[in-house]
Amino acid sequence: MRRHEREITAKNALEVIMRKASICYLGLSDNNIPYCVPMNFGYANNALYLHSALLGKKIDIIKTNKRVCFTIVNDYKVIIGSNACASTTHYQSVIGFGDAVLLEDRKEKIEGLNILMQQQDHNTNTKQIDYGAAIDRILIIKVNIDTLTGKENL
Repeated sequence: MRRHEREITAKNALEVIMRKASICYLGLSDNNIPYCVPMNFGYANNALYLHSALLGKKIDIIKTNKRVCFTIVNDYKVIIGSNACASTTHYQSVIGFGDAVLLEDRKEKIEGLNILMQQQDHNTNTKQIDYGAAIDRILIIKVNIDTLTGKENL
C-alpha cells in the first residue's frame, strides 16, 4: 500500500467497517473478464453472506471460478478545496479476497439470510421472520474470507 499512514491493519477495525456497511461490490472473473456486482450483504464469522436468485451470470461464474474479491466503502465524502489539488476524499474502505460457496441447504440458507437481514436492519428480529417457500427460490452465496486490507482518510 502506497499510503501506509492510511492503512488499517487491526482486524477488529476492519470488521467494524464491514458491519457498518450495507453494500459490497463483489468482483468475479469470467475467463479473465472482470465482472463486478453491487450486492447487499451480511458479515459474520469471517464470511460474507449474499442473497441471490438461483440462476444468473454471477452464479454461472462462481460455479466455474469460486475465487472472488469484494470492496466495501463507508463514510465516503468528497471535500472540495480551493483548487483541484487541494481537494480530497474522506472514506473508510475494506478490500477482501476469498472463496465463494453456494449454500443450497435450507438451514444454512436461513442462517445466512438471517445474518444478512440483521446487518441490513439492526432492529430486525430474525426469530420472527418466516421465509416460507421463498427460501427454496434463492441461493445464499457465502464468501469465506482469507485476506482483508483496509484504508481510511477521515
